Amino acid sequence: MAKHFLDWSVFTDPHTGLDLLRRTISQTNIFDAMAARNVKGTFTAVIISDVEPLSAATSKGTPGGNSTSDNASLVAKYYFKARIDPRMNPISPHVMLEDPCDLSTSTDPYRAISAIMMHTTFIYTTAPGAVSDDIPAIGDIIEVGLFDGDAGGYDLQYGIFLRKVAPGTGGLNGKTDAQSLQVSCAAMKDIFDKLPPFIPGDRGVNVINDLSDKIKNHGTYQQWDTQGISGTGVGGVSATAQTEIDFWGGRKESDNSAPGWAKERLTTYWRNINAMWGISGQEPWSAAFISYVIQQNDKSFPGAAAHSSYAQSGFNRREAGNTSGWLTFDVTEKVKVKVGDVFVKPRAGDYGYSHGDVVYKIEDGKAYLAGGNVSDTAKDVGSVIVDSSGYISNAGPYLVVVKKV
Repeated sequence: MAKHFLDWSVFTDPHTGLDLLRRTISQTNIFDAMAARNVKGTFTAVIISDVEPLSAATSKGTPGGNSTSDNASLVAKYYFKARIDPRMNPISPHVMLEDPCDLSTSTDPYRAISAIMMHTTFIYTTAPGAVSDDIPAIGDIIEVGLFDGDAGGYDLQYGIFLRKVAPGTGGLNGKTDAQSLQVSCAAMKDIFDKLPPFIPGDRGVNVINDLSDKIKNHGTYQQWDTQGISGTGVGGVSATAQTEIDFWGGRKESDNSAPGWAKERLTTYWRNINAMWGISGQEPWSAAFISYVIQQNDKSFPGAAAHSSYAQSGFNRREAGNTSGWLTFDVTEKVKVKVGDVFVKPRAGDYGYSHGDVVYKIEDGKAYLAGGNVSDTAKDVGSVIVDSSGYISNAGPYLVVVKKV
């Protein structure tokens, strides 16, 4: 099945997270197609990202964009991320998403950018001749519209801006809900403003290649090689992975016949990581699969919608000086393979494309791997070779391994 690869895996650093947000501008034809749809529900939201313009000149080469030269009288489009905050909406489809405004003063821009990118992208269309004061900005409280999604829900991938609204009533720390949100979310601007500019060519060919290089250049690289990196493993993964492999045997993601609809299984994976936008069937679900299989047995695994996100999380913990918990290692380090370890590799295509598979059994010098979204199903995807003591001997295309230590 064809999927919209919105490349959640690039959230592993602020530069590429912002790069993704800006590259979504080229998808403006999606909104042209949505223009004829009826809004299913309206909500009050707060803007949590830069508002990126789509000028007439830029739009010229974009499907659905303007076909004439740049002209101030032409309609302009803007993209941004916004949060439908539960404090201002009795029912919020974003209630399960981490609030990036709570992270606006955090020293970890990776986490803040990741939280931002999990939210809905909204489109704002100006009237001809609109001035800059009319254009919404970070921290503004606005009214937005959402369209129909699958299974009677909302489409949480894209929505439309309707209007700016006045601050609401009700209090948080002596301020209205809207005022409190404006203060905290306006601070998000610092994250965007303080990031160094993205310079094309300042990254490698793939996010996992870069992560491998970061590990090799870090002071802890090979520090455990004398005694080896053993880890605890996650024993229950064997049974969980086998159950999933058995379920998917002979079944594809498009197979929705009884018994056991594929879509229901995929919804379970996405719900486990609070990423219900994934149930559209258009998103790659391999990381959601891995997260589900492991988190059924160990809730501390940093589940994510992208393999590079949980891999980066393990490296961040290692950088912070942690020597236990989920950590990420390069396959060239002395790593003893255990059930529950996740091997991650680059995937052909865009910079952020990656794939991970989980070890679910070890037999006869091989660590067997289970993976999801492989040829539109989940299955045993092969193995990595281990030596007589269980240490990595040949990891094949995999570059890093995430394991419980």
